[in-house]
Amino acid sequence: MKEVLKKQPQFILFTIILGFFSGFGQTYCVSIFNGALERLLKINIEEIAKIYGLATLFASFLLPFIGKLLDKSKLGIFTLITVVFLSLSFLLFSQVSNIYMLFIAYFLIRLLGQSTIPLIGSTAISKSFGKYRGSVLSLKSIGKSLGEGIIPLFVIYLLTSFGFKESNQIIGFLLAVFLIPTAIFLVKSFTMKPLYEENVNVNEIRSDQSSFDKIKKDFRLYLLILANVALGFILTGVFFHNQYFISHQKISIAIWGSAFIIYSIVQLISTFIFGYLVDKIGSYKLVMFKYIPLIVGFLVYQNFIHQSSIHIMFACFGLSVGISSATSGSLMAEIFGEKSLGKINGINMMFIVLSTSIAPYIFSVTLKSFGVSQAINGINLILIISTGLLFLTLKLYKRK
Repeated sequence: MKEVLKKQPQFILFTIILGFFSGFGQTYCVSIFNGALERLLKINIEEIAKIYGLATLFASFLLPFIGKLLDKSKLGIFTLITVVFLSLSFLLFSQVSNIYMLFIAYFLIRLLGQSTIPLIGSTAISKSFGKYRGSVLSLKSIGKSLGEGIIPLFVIYLLTSFGFKESNQIIGFLLAVFLIPTAIFLVKSFTMKPLYEENVNVNEIRSDQSSFDKIKKDFRLYLLILANVALGFILTGVFFHNQYFISHQKISIAIWGSAFIIYSIVQLISTFIFGYLVDKIGSYKLVMFKYIPLIVGFLVYQNFIHQSSIHIMFACFGLSVGISSATSGSLMAEIFGEKSLGKINGINMMFIVLSTSIAPYIFSVTLKSFGVSQAINGINLILIISTGLLFLTLKLYKRK
């Protein structure tokens, strides 16, 4: 770890900063504006969920192309273009006056903030590091975890202090001020190529099909992706429809926001622990545990009506996301190698974003029809099935 920090301090800082600011494109941030949008556009939460879902859906279809472009582009230029358009997307969001402008703003924020910025960091790390890949992915997660702890409270403060329009203008300005210099100065000389002896990893279980044309036709890839989408799908649904979960426990939005701090801390600690373990024993031995804390968290929330249940649930969320952050990016490199990793990650991200696009609407219908408790029963069933599918898929990869 020290060796990596000494050799690539600028790149590590670059990935941390990207991880932090990607939080502005995530559901836990964007959903804070739902109430303001209802009042501004005079539409209900179900209509917002549909627009949000459709925008995310269309964004997901571009991700394989984005991944392919990332494989061929200079990292600094690609990042700079992404950041400029992300900043402009929040300025557009601040000016929404109808559902069509809302759709375009959501589309850009979800494509660039939720998807492209995280894709840049994880792909660059997975392509460049082998021996220390898990540890470097853990370092990258410092920014992501800090964002999840700070950004919700920061956005709530902006919204209550300045209003909808000004809040999004401030966010757009901050993205430009912090991320444009990051793209220009921190990665101006960095190329996504194997770095020295760090590209050796004794834990790799490479597929015998290294050509991307063969990989994309392999049914195992899609089983693996299907097993991985549950986390994003479920957390998007919960975060977007926070009002249902807040009402079920009879708490305030401030308590809900404070739970993100616990979520952030637990995620950060678990990412480092599992990142270290990935370097030692390989991600494929650890990734199967990522849904178990999520199941436990929902069971606690469902069966104990107390505000501490929220904090326990969010701690379990953080543990699951921490395990996923440390293992998922590394797993793809261990199985497929680095040559076409941008394309593979693009396809993987497309399906993840696709699942998050339908989550708001599905959760809206489910929560309205059956209530929170029955919805949690369905969520846990999905998590159990996904765990079994993940186990099966990795067994198939190891046999060939």
